[in-house]
Amino acid sequence: MFILFLAKWITVPFISVYVRSLGLSIYETGVVAAALGAGLLVFEPMWGVLSDKGWKTKILIYSCLAHLLTFYLFSQVRDLPSLSAVRLLEGSAVSATGVSTRSLIESLSQKKGRAFGLWWGVASLASLVGPMVGGYLAGMEYRLLFYTGMGLAVTALLMSLLILEPKVEPVEAEESESRVGFKAIAIASFIVIFPFFSRSVVNSFLPVYVKESASFSASELEIGLIFTVIGFTAIPAQTVLGEVSDRVDRRLLISPGMLLNCLVLALIPAASDIAQMYLLAVLYSVSRAAVNPPLMALMAENVASSKRGTAIGIYGAAEDMGLLIGPLVAGYTYQNYSPAAAFHLSSVFILLGAVCTYALLKKM
Repeated sequence: MFILFLAKWITVPFISVYVRSLGLSIYETGVVAAALGAGLLVFEPMWGVLSDKGWKTKILIYSCLAHLLTFYLFSQVRDLPSLSAVRLLEGSAVSATGVSTRSLIESLSQKKGRAFGLWWGVASLASLVGPMVGGYLAGMEYRLLFYTGMGLAVTALLMSLLILEPKVEPVEAEESESRVGFKAIAIASFIVIFPFFSRSVVNSFLPVYVKESASFSASELEIGLIFTVIGFTAIPAQTVLGEVSDRVDRRLLISPGMLLNCLVLALIPAASDIAQMYLLAVLYSVSRAAVNPPLMALMAENVASSKRGTAIGIYGAAEDMGLLIGPLVAGYTYQNYSPAAAFHLSSVFILLGAVCTYALLKKM
């Protein structure tokens, strides 16, 4: 998992900058980013169903192969339709990684908050190392990002072949007759759209903003450092808040986390130098940590164990909806109005999400 996430985070902060370097507009950059969300949305529920049927390791192996092909194609294509198609394929790969690894770790752990906190912690560790490596490589040649990703995908493939599929336990009669937990799945899946909308805006347009804004004119290394700060903060934050959510009511963390996320988005246009952007990166990372592990754990513990893979797939598809909508809305606003308008509109959307979250969590 770490190796695939490392490959991902070597490229993530620089995809939008790379696309812009090919001459595409801001809105077209958003379309390319949205194609990733579309791929995730299409494939993630399918991976969830298959993981419940004992395909977790097979899905992970597919993910490695698809990542390998994706990175190769990224190094070759240069036009909008082709880039969008590659990101669609990337969506199938990323969703396969997410569902398979989440399902594997969930099936092996009793403490869901700690388990998902660990999952996010590993992802954050990759996001600590990857952006700095990517910034160094992108400063020399963008294609080096993709060649490095190919090498890491091959390494991950070889390691995934060693993973044994957990046995699918027979469903007990009382569980098979119980409610699967559709209400919990529906509420959690609706809520998670909002933080992933925010995530897509940050990943897609913050690099472009700090590179092209006269206030920053950031280099690739400085862009990478912003995401490294996010990852560095997330490692303890995800783990600690995941553990805390096992000890207190998980709902106490989620709404405040979304409010903090809202505040960060609103303050991005007000930042006047790169140091202030690093501070906002810290706050953004904490806001994500307060939402992601507790919300996923809250859903998992309210769903029958035999259907948790399916639930994770549906939940992941809702994440993907946020990743699909965010770049389109923010990209249109960024191009036709201003960068500040894009971040402020996103902030208002997350504020709406925080209000909805507070109301809906009372029903879980």
